[in-house]
Amino acid sequence: MAGRPAIPAVAGGQTLALTLALLAGASTLPVPAGAAAISFNTALPVAQRNFVWRQILFRREGGLDRPRADVAADGTTAVAGYGVTSRLALFADLSWFRDRSLNLRMPGRDPERDASGIGDLGLTARYTLWQWNRSGETVRIAPILQLEAPTGDSGGRDRFGPLPPLVTPGSGGWDATAGAIGTWQTLGHEFDVELAWRRNGSDDGLRFGEEFTVNASWQQRIFPRRLDRGTGAFTYAVLESRFSDAGKDERHGTNMAGTGGQRWLVGPGLQYVTRRWIAEVVVLLPAWQDVGERVPEDDFRVLAGWRVNF
Repeated sequence: MAGRPAIPAVAGGQTLALTLALLAGASTLPVPAGAAAISFNTALPVAQRNFVWRQILFRREGGLDRPRADVAADGTTAVAGYGVTSRLALFADLSWFRDRSLNLRMPGRDPERDASGIGDLGLTARYTLWQWNRSGETVRIAPILQLEAPTGDSGGRDRFGPLPPLVTPGSGGWDATAGAIGTWQTLGHEFDVELAWRRNGSDDGLRFGEEFTVNASWQQRIFPRRLDRGTGAFTYAVLESRFSDAGKDERHGTNMAGTGGQRWLVGPGLQYVTRRWIAEVVVLLPAWQDVGERVPEDDFRVLAGWRVNF
Protein backbone atom coordinates (compact mmCIF):
# COMPACT_ATOMS: atom_id res chain seq x y z
CA MET A 1 0.00 0.00 0.00
CA ALA A 2 1.06 3.65 -0.09
CA GLY A 3 4.23 3.10 1.97
CA ARG A 4 3.90 1.25 5.27
CA PRO A 5 3.22 4.07 7.79
CA ALA A 6 3.39 4.35 11.64
CA ILE A 7 2.56 6.05 14.99
CA PRO A 8 0.23 4.29 17.44
CA ALA A 9 -3.36 5.46 17.83
CA VAL A 10 -2.50 7.47 20.93
CA ALA A 11 0.71 8.83 19.42
CA GLY A 12 -1.09 9.90 16.25
CA GLY A 13 -2.83 12.76 18.07
CA GLN A 14 0.38 13.74 19.85
CA THR A 15 2.27 13.86 16.56
CA LEU A 16 -0.41 16.04 14.97
CA ALA A 17 -0.30 18.44 17.91
CA LEU A 18 3.50 18.64 17.73
CA THR A 19 3.41 19.28 13.99
CA LEU A 20 0.82 22.06 14.36
CA ALA A 21 2.97 23.66 17.04
CA LEU A 22 6.00 23.57 14.75
CA LEU A 23 3.94 25.06 11.94
CA ALA A 24 2.58 27.84 14.13
CA GLY A 25 6.07 28.84 15.18
CA ALA A 26 7.66 28.53 11.76
CA SER A 27 7.46 32.26 11.03
CA THR A 28 10.18 32.85 13.63
CA LEU A 29 12.57 30.28 12.16
CA PRO A 30 15.61 31.36 10.13
CA VAL A 31 15.69 28.61 7.47
CA PRO A 32 13.77 29.20 4.20
CA ALA A 33 11.60 26.42 2.72
CA GLY A 34 11.43 25.46 -0.96
CA ALA A 35 9.45 23.45 -3.50
CA ALA A 36 10.09 19.69 -3.74
CA ALA A 37 8.51 16.43 -4.83
CA ILE A 38 5.42 15.46 -2.80
CA SER A 39 5.01 11.69 -3.27
CA PHE A 40 8.63 10.81 -2.44
CA ASN A 41 10.96 12.26 0.19
CA THR A 42 14.51 11.80 -1.12
CA ALA A 43 14.45 15.17 -2.93
CA LEU A 44 13.62 17.19 0.19
CA PRO A 45 15.98 20.19 0.55
CA VAL A 46 17.70 20.38 3.93
CA ALA A 47 20.62 22.68 4.75
CA GLN A 48 23.68 21.73 6.77
CA ARG A 49 22.95 21.46 10.51
CA ASN A 50 19.26 22.13 9.93
CA PHE A 51 16.09 20.02 10.09
CA VAL A 52 13.06 19.50 7.87
CA TRP A 53 9.75 18.08 9.09
CA ARG A 54 7.06 16.83 6.70
CA GLN A 55 3.64 15.51 7.73
CA ILE A 56 1.57 13.75 5.07
CA LEU A 57 -2.01 12.49 5.29
CA PHE A 58 -2.68 9.73 2.77
CA ARG A 59 -5.61 7.78 1.35
CA ARG A 60 -5.40 4.89 -1.12
CA GLU A 61 -8.26 2.86 -2.61
CA GLY A 62 -8.27 -0.01 -5.08
CA GLY A 63 -9.56 -3.45 -5.89
CA LEU A 64 -8.40 -7.06 -5.84
CA ASP A 65 -9.38 -9.87 -8.23
CA ARG A 66 -8.45 -12.88 -6.10
CA PRO A 67 -10.21 -12.89 -3.76
CA ARG A 68 -12.72 -10.34 -5.06
CA ALA A 69 -12.33 -7.45 -2.65
CA ASP A 70 -12.05 -3.70 -2.18
CA VAL A 71 -8.85 -2.54 -0.49
CA ALA A 72 -8.11 0.78 1.22
CA ALA A 73 -5.58 2.41 3.49
CA ASP A 74 -5.44 5.78 5.20
CA GLY A 75 -3.31 7.37 7.86
CA THR A 76 -0.44 9.79 8.31
CA THR A 77 3.32 9.69 7.69
CA ALA A 78 5.87 11.79 9.56
CA VAL A 79 9.21 12.49 7.89
CA ALA A 80 12.19 14.09 9.64
CA GLY A 81 15.41 15.08 7.85
CA TYR A 82 18.72 16.47 9.07
CA GLY A 83 21.60 17.97 7.10
CA VAL A 84 24.72 16.39 8.58
CA THR A 85 26.99 18.21 6.12
CA SER A 86 26.41 20.23 2.95
CA ARG A 87 26.39 16.91 1.04
CA LEU A 88 25.07 14.29 3.50
CA ALA A 89 21.42 14.28 4.65
CA LEU A 90 19.68 11.69 6.81
CA PHE A 91 15.93 11.01 6.86
CA ALA A 92 13.56 8.95 9.00
CA ASP A 93 9.94 8.22 8.10
CA LEU A 94 7.31 6.60 10.28
CA SER A 95 3.62 6.17 9.59
CA TRP A 96 0.47 5.37 11.45
CA PHE A 97 -2.39 3.57 9.73
CA ARG A 98 -5.78 4.69 10.89
CA ASP A 99 -7.13 1.78 8.87
CA ARG A 100 -5.93 -0.86 6.41
CA SER A 101 -8.88 -2.85 5.13
CA LEU A 102 -9.78 -5.72 2.82
CA ASN A 103 -13.53 -5.77 2.19
CA LEU A 104 -14.42 -9.12 0.62
CA ARG A 105 -17.20 -9.10 -1.96
CA MET A 106 -19.15 -12.32 -1.27
CA PRO A 107 -22.76 -13.34 -2.04
CA GLY A 108 -25.05 -12.27 0.77
CA ARG A 109 -22.34 -10.73 2.92
CA ASP A 110 -19.29 -8.45 2.78
CA PRO A 111 -16.87 -9.52 5.54
CA GLU A 112 -14.12 -6.99 6.25
CA ARG A 113 -10.58 -7.68 7.41
CA ASP A 114 -8.89 -4.61 8.84
CA ALA A 115 -6.11 -3.41 11.13
CA SER A 116 -4.53 -0.19 12.38
CA GLY A 117 -1.36 0.99 14.08
CA ILE A 118 2.33 1.56 13.50
CA GLY A 119 3.96 0.63 10.21
CA ASP A 120 7.64 0.04 9.46
CA LEU A 121 10.38 2.60 10.16
CA GLY A 122 12.41 3.83 7.19
CA LEU A 123 15.94 5.24 7.60
CA THR A 124 17.52 6.89 4.53
CA ALA A 125 20.92 8.41 3.75
CA ARG A 126 21.44 10.74 0.75
CA TYR A 127 24.88 11.90 -0.36
CA THR A 128 25.30 14.57 -3.04
CA LEU A 129 27.99 13.08 -5.24
CA TRP A 130 27.96 15.73 -7.96
CA GLN A 131 26.63 19.29 -8.11
CA TRP A 132 26.78 21.99 -10.80
CA ASN A 133 25.80 25.58 -10.06
CA ARG A 134 25.41 28.81 -11.94
CA SER A 135 23.36 31.95 -11.31
CA GLY A 136 19.72 30.94 -10.74
CA GLU A 137 20.28 27.27 -11.60
CA THR A 138 21.62 24.09 -9.98
CA VAL A 139 21.85 20.40 -10.89
CA ARG A 140 22.50 17.68 -8.30
CA ILE A 141 22.94 13.91 -8.38
CA ALA A 142 22.91 11.91 -5.14
CA PRO A 143 22.94 8.17 -4.40
CA ILE A 144 20.50 7.01 -1.72
CA LEU A 145 20.41 4.04 0.65
CA GLN A 146 17.45 3.06 2.79
CA LEU A 147 16.84 0.44 5.45
CA GLU A 148 13.31 -0.33 6.58
CA ALA A 149 12.97 -1.88 10.04
CA PRO A 150 9.97 -4.15 10.87
CA THR A 151 8.52 -1.97 13.62
CA GLY A 152 4.91 -2.61 12.55
CA ASP A 153 2.78 -5.56 13.61
CA SER A 154 2.76 -8.33 11.00
CA GLY A 155 1.07 -11.06 13.03
CA GLY A 156 -2.41 -9.73 13.83
CA ARG A 157 -5.54 -11.87 13.93
CA ASP A 158 -9.29 -11.34 13.76
CA ARG A 159 -12.31 -13.66 14.04
CA PHE A 160 -11.43 -15.19 10.65
CA GLY A 161 -7.86 -16.08 11.66
CA PRO A 162 -4.44 -14.56 10.86
CA LEU A 163 -4.66 -11.28 8.97
CA PRO A 164 -3.38 -11.33 5.36
CA PRO A 165 -0.19 -9.35 4.57
CA LEU A 166 -2.26 -6.81 2.59
CA VAL A 167 -3.90 -5.75 5.86
CA THR A 168 -1.18 -5.86 8.51
CA PRO A 169 0.54 -2.51 9.25
CA GLY A 170 4.03 -4.07 9.20
CA SER A 171 5.82 -6.28 6.67
CA GLY A 172 7.67 -8.37 9.26
CA GLY A 173 10.98 -8.24 7.35
CA TRP A 174 14.04 -6.03 7.01
CA ASP A 175 13.89 -4.30 3.61
CA ALA A 176 16.71 -2.50 1.79
CA THR A 177 16.58 0.06 -1.03
CA ALA A 178 19.40 1.50 -3.16
CA GLY A 179 19.12 4.14 -5.85
CA ALA A 180 19.81 7.71 -6.88
CA ILE A 181 17.99 11.05 -6.97
CA GLY A 182 18.62 13.78 -9.52
CA THR A 183 17.43 17.40 -9.26
CA TRP A 184 17.41 20.28 -11.75
CA GLN A 185 16.34 23.54 -10.10
CA THR A 186 15.92 27.06 -11.43
CA LEU A 187 14.20 30.17 -10.06
CA GLY A 188 10.94 29.20 -11.77
CA HIS A 189 10.79 25.42 -11.70
CA GLU A 190 12.28 22.20 -10.36
CA PHE A 191 12.48 18.67 -11.74
CA ASP A 192 13.24 15.68 -9.48
CA VAL A 193 13.69 12.09 -10.65
CA GLU A 194 14.39 9.08 -8.43
CA LEU A 195 15.45 5.59 -9.50
CA ALA A 196 15.34 2.92 -6.80
CA TRP A 197 15.64 -0.84 -6.42
CA ARG A 198 14.10 -2.50 -3.37
CA ARG A 199 14.91 -5.89 -1.89
CA ASN A 200 12.29 -7.07 0.61
CA GLY A 201 13.03 -9.23 3.62
CA SER A 202 11.31 -12.47 4.56
CA ASP A 203 8.69 -12.99 7.26
CA ASP A 204 7.51 -16.50 8.17
CA GLY A 205 8.59 -17.78 4.76
CA LEU A 206 6.91 -14.98 2.78
CA ARG A 207 9.01 -12.53 0.79
CA PHE A 208 7.45 -9.76 -1.33
CA GLY A 209 8.94 -9.43 -4.80
CA GLU A 210 11.88 -7.17 -5.58
CA GLU A 211 10.72 -3.82 -6.96
CA PHE A 212 12.20 -1.26 -9.32
CA THR A 213 10.63 2.22 -9.24
CA VAL A 214 11.02 5.46 -11.17
CA ASN A 215 9.51 8.50 -9.45
CA ALA A 216 9.42 11.92 -11.08
CA SER A 217 8.10 15.35 -10.09
CA TRP A 218 7.88 18.66 -11.97
CA GLN A 219 7.13 21.83 -9.97
CA GLN A 220 6.38 25.01 -11.93
CA ARG A 221 5.88 28.38 -10.25
CA ILE A 222 2.58 29.83 -11.49
CA PHE A 223 2.13 32.77 -9.10
CA PRO A 224 3.61 35.28 -8.99
CA ARG A 225 4.91 34.95 -12.53
CA ARG A 226 7.71 37.44 -11.84
CA LEU A 227 9.88 37.27 -8.72
CA ASP A 228 10.09 41.07 -8.40
CA ARG A 229 6.31 41.11 -7.86
CA GLY A 230 6.36 38.49 -5.13
CA THR A 231 5.35 38.85 -1.50
CA GLY A 232 7.46 36.00 -0.16
CA ALA A 233 4.79 33.35 -0.93
CA PHE A 234 4.65 31.32 -4.15
CA THR A 235 2.20 28.87 -5.72
CA TYR A 236 3.54 25.91 -7.72
CA ALA A 237 1.67 23.61 -10.06
CA VAL A 238 2.98 20.06 -9.70
CA LEU A 239 2.90 17.02 -11.98
CA GLU A 240 4.10 13.71 -10.54
CA SER A 241 4.63 10.21 -11.92
CA ARG A 242 5.37 6.82 -10.36
CA PHE A 243 6.31 3.72 -12.36
CA SER A 244 6.94 0.42 -10.56
CA ASP A 245 7.95 -3.03 -11.75
CA ALA A 246 7.62 -5.73 -9.06
CA GLY A 247 8.80 -9.32 -9.23
CA LYS A 248 6.77 -12.26 -7.98
CA ASP A 249 6.33 -12.85 -4.27
CA GLU A 250 7.92 -15.98 -2.83
CA ARG A 251 6.64 -18.51 -0.32
CA HIS A 252 9.48 -20.61 1.12
CA GLY A 253 11.57 -19.87 -1.96
CA THR A 254 8.83 -20.71 -4.51
CA ASN A 255 7.30 -18.04 -6.75
CA MET A 256 3.63 -17.34 -6.03
CA ALA A 257 1.27 -17.28 -9.01
CA GLY A 258 -0.80 -14.12 -9.51
CA THR A 259 1.76 -11.77 -7.93
CA GLY A 260 4.12 -9.12 -9.29
CA GLY A 261 3.49 -6.79 -12.22
CA GLN A 262 3.85 -3.23 -13.38
CA ARG A 263 1.91 -0.02 -12.79
CA TRP A 264 2.19 3.62 -13.77
CA LEU A 265 0.50 6.32 -11.73
CA VAL A 266 0.41 9.99 -12.70
CA GLY A 267 -1.40 13.05 -11.42
CA PRO A 268 -1.51 16.76 -10.58
CA GLY A 269 -0.57 18.53 -7.41
CA LEU A 270 -0.29 21.96 -5.85
CA GLN A 271 2.20 23.54 -3.45
CA TYR A 272 1.88 26.81 -1.55
CA VAL A 273 5.39 27.89 -0.54
CA THR A 274 6.18 30.56 2.04
CA ARG A 275 9.55 31.50 3.53
CA ARG A 276 9.03 29.16 6.49
CA TRP A 277 6.44 26.51 5.62
CA ILE A 278 4.76 24.72 2.74
CA ALA A 279 1.27 23.24 2.23
CA GLU A 280 0.95 20.58 -0.49
CA VAL A 281 -1.40 18.06 -2.11
CA VAL A 282 -1.12 15.56 -4.97
CA VAL A 283 -3.56 13.06 -6.51
CA LEU A 284 -2.14 10.01 -8.32
CA LEU A 285 -4.34 8.13 -10.78
CA PRO A 286 -3.61 4.92 -12.71
CA ALA A 287 -2.44 5.56 -16.27
CA TRP A 288 -1.61 1.88 -16.83
CA GLN A 289 -1.66 -1.28 -14.69
CA ASP A 290 -0.69 -4.87 -15.46
CA VAL A 291 -0.50 -6.71 -12.14
CA GLY A 292 -1.26 -10.22 -10.94
CA GLU A 293 -4.71 -11.18 -9.74
CA ARG A 294 -3.44 -11.33 -6.13
CA VAL A 295 -2.12 -7.74 -6.34
CA PRO A 296 -4.47 -4.77 -5.74
CA GLU A 297 -5.08 -2.40 -8.63
CA ASP A 298 -5.16 1.30 -7.73
CA ASP A 299 -8.24 3.47 -8.10
CA PHE A 300 -6.47 6.54 -6.69
CA ARG A 301 -3.94 7.77 -4.15
CA VAL A 302 -4.19 11.15 -2.40
CA LEU A 303 -1.42 12.74 -0.32
CA ALA A 304 -1.85 16.08 1.44
CA GLY A 305 0.17 17.76 4.15
CA TRP A 306 2.65 20.40 5.19
CA ARG A 307 6.38 20.90 5.71
CA VAL A 308 8.58 23.19 7.80
CA ASN A 309 12.33 23.84 7.95
CA PHE A 310 14.07 24.74 11.18
